[in-house]
Amino acid sequence: MIIVAATDDRGAIAFNHRRVSSDRVLTAWLVSLAQESRLWMNEYSSRLFEGADVSQPHISVDPDFPERAAPGEFCLFETTPPDRWLDRAERVIAARWNRRYPGDLFLTLPPDEWKLTKRREFPGYSHEKITIEEYTRA
Repeated sequence: MIIVAATDDRGAIAFNHRRVSSDRVLTAWLVSLAQESRLWMNEYSSRLFEGADVSQPHISVDPDFPERAAPGEFCLFETTPPDRWLDRAERVIAARWNRRYPGDLFLTLPPDEWKLTKRREFPGYSHEKITIEEYTRA
């Protein structure tokens, strides 16, 4: 599985059981990931895609989405702790908001196990800059 999470500068992905932020440009980018391979998520995350066709065959909604994901498939973590799935992950993609938000759920990558292999930036709709970082096992 490939873990995908949108985080603030500290790695926060959620606060009080809600995502820390959203951006429709990032959502469109996530839809493009689903064209490469299946994109798994829970019901809460599927609301990001209202207006997009979440019934398309490459987007799957399931409460046990991390269990269902096969190798090479993407999993969007927003309200589910991603850290417990790191042992199964092939890659981790962090979409950084380049801001600080309140957070109580974090994506934490042990630096001795994961290394940054790719970084790119693009302008968002509500965020001046979104930074995509890809990590692979060290």
